[in-house]
Amino acid sequence: MKPVKLFVDSKDLTSKLLKAPLLYPLTGLPEWSLFHDRDLRVNVYDKYVAEGRRYFELSSLNDCDYIIYPFEINLHVNLPELQEKLLTYAEYEKKVNKPVLIFYANDLEVNRWMSNIPFQNPIIFASSLFKSTQPDYLHAQPAFIKDPLSEGFTPYIRQKSSEAAVGFCGFAAPMGVPWGKYRIQEEVRLLLDQLGLLKRMNLDAFHTTRVRALKKINRSGRVKANFIIRSFSAFDSTQGLFSEGKEERAKRLRNQYFTNILESDYVLCSRGHGNFSFRFYETLACSRIPVFINTDSVLPFDTSIDWKRYCIWIDAPDISRIDQRIAQFHHSSPRRVSAVAIGLSEALGRIFVTRRLFS
Repeated sequence: MKPVKLFVDSKDLTSKLLKAPLLYPLTGLPEWSLFHDRDLRVNVYDKYVAEGRRYFELSSLNDCDYIIYPFEINLHVNLPELQEKLLTYAEYEKKVNKPVLIFYANDLEVNRWMSNIPFQNPIIFASSLFKSTQPDYLHAQPAFIKDPLSEGFTPYIRQKSSEAAVGFCGFAAPMGVPWGKYRIQEEVRLLLDQLGLLKRMNLDAFHTTRVRALKKINRSGRVKANFIIRSFSAFDSTQGLFSEGKEERAKRLRNQYFTNILESDYVLCSRGHGNFSFRFYETLACSRIPVFINTDSVLPFDTSIDWKRYCIWIDAPDISRIDQRIAQFHHSSPRRVSAVAIGLSEALGRIFVTRRLFS
């Protein structure tokens, strides 16, 4: 397979601004020590960087297959110099009439700002998007995760028990949050979601779907809830992964998180602040079965990968029957509950760097 030819302005190749991960094999990895979340970034892209030059090469503007906007485009909101860069790359597009690849890494759904980009023929990749408003040029990309095996977490086959164990370890406001302004705010958000008013009021769902699912499973006698509800987000600046003394705390929190996945038959995977789930890919990497809550979601290559084969798929309006659906699946499955192949997320990563990405 011939490498895909990418054009990037040579002046931008050495820029210290955070670049799109697709370029890492060609530009090298950023210096992660400069990032507050370095612990979650180190080693995530190592294998891709080692193999990526097989798939991509730099080219001139006239000879390229694609122009690639080299920076994570969500950065441009707060950096005026990147506003100028966008216009520069729009001129490159106009000059040669080649499609522009754009990568978006942010919780805020990409659909909200797509109309503001200056490109005529973009191909946009993002994790947080909505199926109902997805144009043809917008594609889902996986959330990049650190391989749990590299952190010492070894998947194993669980012996099937009579009762399905459903895991979740994390933040689910307002559950577990001390009473105060934030708790009241999230209780109101949850109530509005239960009444079906959030969308009408154009408010974000955030954790409401996972909360409704967690509460339903907790009250159920059909399945076993293996939940650890934290009172703080993993990204909280005082208690989370990046707080003071973060190295030891991060290790403890990550150990608790992955132990919970491994000690469960199924793992609840629902959107957080963005309309996607890191936990979905981490669950697959740990050889466990996701219980995926579909919130108008888009998963990578969903036209060629039947994701419903690899998880228990629950559309958000059906959360009231989530425990019943899990129990039915569990009792109809083989004697041993094994998840989808451990290598599925790795295979997805390989797909991500082939020409199919742009077809």
